[in-house]
Amino acid sequence: DFSKYKIVVLPAYNISSESDAVRLEEFVKGGGTVVVTFRSGNRDEYNKINGLTIPGYFKEICGINVINYDAVGSNRRGITGITGLLNADTWCDLIDQKDSIVIAEYNDGFYKGSPCITKNQYRNGAVYYIGTHLDRDGYNGFFDYISAHADVRRCPIGPVSGVETVTWEDSGNTCVFVMNHLNTAVYVPLDRDYTEMIMDKKVSSTLRLEPYGVAVLQ
Repeated sequence: DFSKYKIVVLPAYNISSESDAVRLEEFVKGGGTVVVTFRSGNRDEYNKINGLTIPGYFKEICGINVINYDAVGSNRRGITGITGLLNADTWCDLIDQKDSIVIAEYNDGFYKGSPCITKNQYRNGAVYYIGTHLDRDGYNGFFDYISAHADVRRCPIGPVSGVETVTWEDSGNTCVFVMNHLNTAVYVPLDRDYTEMIMDKKVSSTLRLEPYGVAVLQ
């Protein structure tokens, strides 16, 4: 059920189906935001190539066609777009923007000036297509941009490398789960004073988490 989400992300969603496309189209019509990445939509649910031009089942909501591609491996390609100068590697789609608007393009290689990230305003929602693999800074900047446009609130804590934060709300109560995925202790800056619910203690300014430690803040 997509209705409880503001953004749905399809990372290299290669194996998919027509029913996926229908559900996503309804989600976007209702005002949702979808992010589709390269190599999505060209195989059916049985892993059989469907013969459709990439992005396959999602062509209509993306409003584009991929007319060619370049598997660049670890070779970096430069990109310029709404979030500044970025680096790409692994894969570079060459995109016919058709009904969409271009929000980033390649700035080197034989595809210099060609679109690589697009946005399609579809009914009441929006669909973004990322035709390449960005580095971490690139993805962070891009998702900051679309989160703001989709009215998604960021977690007030972090970010810290290796630490995951998740905000949970129920019946007017809000908690933040903070999870350390590293085998070393971490220090997480806090935006205000909290009660750490597992140990039932007050924390302020900074939270120290043991290796693979978890805290629940309220």
